Amino acid sequence: MQYTPFQRYRISGGNKIPAGSDWPTFRLTWKHGVNEFSGLSDDLLHYDMFRFEVSKRRNIGAFSEFVWRLRTGAFANNTTLPWYDFFHFNTQPLPFLIDNYEDAFRLPDYYSLSTSELFGEFHLKYTTPYLLFKLLPGLSNTLMRENLTLSWLGSRYHSHYTEIGYTMSEIFLLGEAGIWAGFDNLRYRSLGFKIILRL
Repeated sequence: MQYTPFQRYRISGGNKIPAGSDWPTFRLTWKHGVNEFSGLSDDLLHYDMFRFEVSKRRNIGAFSEFVWRLRTGAFANNTTLPWYDFFHFNTQPLPFLIDNYEDAFRLPDYYSLSTSELFGEFHLKYTTPYLLFKLLPGLSNTLMRENLTLSWLGSRYHSHYTEIGYTMSEIFLLGEAGIWAGFDNLRYRSLGFKIILRL
């Protein structure tokens, strides 16, 4: 289920088009799974996953925006849950990406953060035309924008993982490049550089 309170609309050509809201969007997901395993006394194993998410994108000035997303969830009947039904966080470790993910962790390996327990994650991105390098001569007259990101993840059997990043976007109108640093329980873990194409 998805719901945005006090959603505004406009009518164009007889179609109803969303026109934004001052409230965030709420999402509630219930996933019920049934796995069949031969050789077990009860060959049908059931599980349930419940996930709640809140997100908002807000323009805060000319070419500036603030985006955040909070997601939490838990499993029921997870004692026999196979690995492929774990909750797999969006990890993107490759140095070259083709899409701009707003809920990704850029440094950990694929599936290294997956969990079958209670979990939570938070993502925040602030975009502005002038922050640091855009104040330098030669860059100040370009259309590039600067971004600061913060991501956090916590689950029962994982340490708290935090990731911060700085990027420059709209490079040649479709590219983004930046650097991210990862921390386990606020202790330095890794550093990585990414190039992103928004196709």
